[in-house]
Amino acid sequence: MHLCVRAAADQQQQGQAPPPPPAAPQQQQQQPQQPGERKVVYNTEFGYSRKDIFLIGGGLIALGYVMYYGLQATGMEAGIAGNWVQAIIFMGICVGYISTYIYRVATKQMTYVKQLEMYEDAVIQKRMEEMTEAEVQQLVSEVEADRAKRAGKQAGTN
Repeated sequence: MHLCVRAAADQQQQGQAPPPPPAAPQQQQQQPQQPGERKVVYNTEFGYSRKDIFLIGGGLIALGYVMYYGLQATGMEAGIAGNWVQAIIFMGICVGYISTYIYRVATKQMTYVKQLEMYEDAVIQKRMEEMTEAEVQQLVSEVEADRAKRAGKQAGTN
């Protein structure tokens, strides 16, 4: 859409009449993906949707009720049972969250690291697209020479 507006403005500056707008389609059609645009990919893992959050919350509430009435059935007073349930669920959530955080840090699956990798890949891809065929061939030959050099050093040290 933006390109059509820009082209129409350029034609008006040159004294040409802008082309008529395209007719509205009868059905909602999916726009073709422009080069450089990324398709939106939704995470389908458990815990990343609104439905999953409601299920987790409902499960924790149900667990609290089961523990509360279970402790009362064993003879514990209601106030003490409530305190124990509250402490156990709170500590479980804290330990559970902290353990997932430590796992994500250890495996470098944090949001910042992923964004940085995606940015670096995009920059490298953009630079490769801007290079001429001769420059690409020169880069490939330099990389192959470097690999051969490293392989020679490793073979010499073993």
